[in-house]
Amino acid sequence: MNIKGLDVSEFQGEINWERVKNAGYQFAMIRAGYGFNTIDKQFQRNASECNRIGLPIGVYWFCYAVSPETAIQEADGCLRTIRNYRIDYPVCYDIEQASAAYALGEGVTITPALAKQLVSSFCNRIEAGGYYAMFYTNRSFLDNYLGNDLAKRYAFWYARYASSFDGTDCGMWQYTNEGSVPGIGGNVDLDIGYIDFPASSAGQDLITCLKLLRRPLLPPLRHISLIRFNPVIH
Repeated sequence: MNIKGLDVSEFQGEINWERVKNAGYQFAMIRAGYGFNTIDKQFQRNASECNRIGLPIGVYWFCYAVSPETAIQEADGCLRTIRNYRIDYPVCYDIEQASAAYALGEGVTITPALAKQLVSSFCNRIEAGGYYAMFYTNRSFLDNYLGNDLAKRYAFWYARYASSFDGTDCGMWQYTNEGSVPGIGGNVDLDIGYIDFPASSAGQDLITCLKLLRRPLLPPLRHISLIRFNPVIH
């Protein structure tokens, strides 16, 4: 199963989503934000437009966490941001070299053990909110920090720019950052999905049910301390 998709952020500007859908794209992964509750400037419009025209979406949140606790804070910021939108594809944690570089600037060295804890902490929180949890990274970060075990627990969005797939076990493959799509100015990331998430057994009706059942597990957000955050925008 190869499902045609793309991923976008504020850097693609204002998108004509009807043209994107008419060009045959079947899903979009939209950046919701990064760090502690910094919302992508185009997220609300992108999510609203895709919901309006019936284009299935997932979201991603870029990691600037320096501890499992701050990864949970980032997950909570993501959950607040997306709660008013229909999300049929996973909620993804984007962790890569820029994440480790930011942490080092804050005096924290991201070791393989810590990197895995960040992903698990974020993804577990997302699951507690009733969504599919996914993580995104590239081959280098996977080999040097994350290994293969996380992909057995959570959905995996794999970044490797190449003309042919290398067989890595994943649910989604980002194969270029130089795509051209009607309705979008400039280059855009393109993806192939290998799982039909909206049609799977854990579809949207189950997601909605889980949200209601699991919501009491989340502590009141006002009790979560804020962290100082001065990111380099990705």
